[in-house]
Amino acid sequence: MDPADREEVRRDFLARTGLRPVAHQWEGYGQPFELLHRGTARQIEHAISGVVRGIHVWMFEYWYAEDTEDADGERPLLWFDCITVKVDAWCPPLMVEPRQGPRGALAGGIMFESEEFNREFRVHAAEAEFASAAVDPRMIAWFLDHGEGMTFELLNDRVLAAGPRGGAEGLNRVLEAGLALPGLIPRVLSSLYPHSGPIELS
Repeated sequence: MDPADREEVRRDFLARTGLRPVAHQWEGYGQPFELLHRGTARQIEHAISGVVRGIHVWMFEYWYAEDTEDADGERPLLWFDCITVKVDAWCPPLMVEPRQGPRGALAGGIMFESEEFNREFRVHAAEAEFASAAVDPRMIAWFLDHGEGMTFELLNDRVLAAGPRGGAEGLNRVLEAGLALPGLIPRVLSSLYPHSGPIELS
């Protein structure tokens, strides 16, 4: 998308949602999501924040340069529209990402009863028991209906949703995912994983 067109999309999105730019690009992040630490270089841009339907959201554009060079000797940039919101639990790291990655199909991951879900997504987590509790049948159904091509992470008291950077439709889709996820997180997580302080990652 042309930069001028993208800027117009951002302006319209701010006008519709009431979100506002934040002074510091990393403000409100503070969580070491795996996606945001990939590649040989990375950057958060155009961060915005505010309350939508009673939920405080923090949205931003993000890119990273792949670790490996392509046939032309370049490191491609992957761009995302992202959102983070709080959840009522303190979660070990968990990532749900498209099985088909930029360099081909991703192997491994935790398997679930839904073969369709296993074909579409790869799940990896610090604790398999947490993954089983968090990715329940209701969550799986939502991922299959609404999460195509998107990456999701749970960590501490935040959830991240990221989709390929696009136009107004892409921004709306990421926003809707962020607003939906707190209500989809199984309630049992609040008792199994109560707030206990930040998780130290090596």
